[in-house]
Amino acid sequence: MGEQPISKIDNIYIDYATANVYGKFIKNLKTSINENIDYNVIPGTMTLIKNLHSNDIKICLNTNYPYSVMNCFMDKLDIRHMIDGCMSDNINKPFDNNVKYFMKTHNINDPQQVMCISDKISDIKEGNEINVKYSIGVLTGDSNFFDLKNNNSDYIFDSVNNLNHYLKYRKY
Repeated sequence: MGEQPISKIDNIYIDYATANVYGKFIKNLKTSINENIDYNVIPGTMTLIKNLHSNDIKICLNTNYPYSVMNCFMDKLDIRHMIDGCMSDNINKPFDNNVKYFMKTHNINDPQQVMCISDKISDIKEGNEINVKYSIGVLTGDSNFFDLKNNNSDYIFDSVNNLNHYLKYRKY
């Protein structure tokens, strides 16, 4: 006999169990952030945020974590005052392009005034879809060089530190 199909009741149980595990993970993550458990921010990230902010450049964070986790990180890193927007897995989902949504909510009409910096192909694609000035790939996580190149990143940096060095000598 072949495998038995999963019944609707089984699917509901699996979905509930998955949600339960995910909920516990998020709760533990927020607790670890708030209890000063050591975690590493990608080197150069704080410098990048401070430099962009000090040059009056709007900053939007885009994450797959819930907004409540981003709040914990922003408070922990004391960067909330430098962040103009935050998109997470549980807000702004009706919008198919987070870059476009951020532009709309901050009255930015010209995509040539926008720079999209990410280690995710989906973010690079969103930036290119609306013709931002620069789609910048960083090799700090999700994607490799060839994925970023094949998805038309204008620039690719192996680290946020190298991106900082590059931006230091460029006009935004």
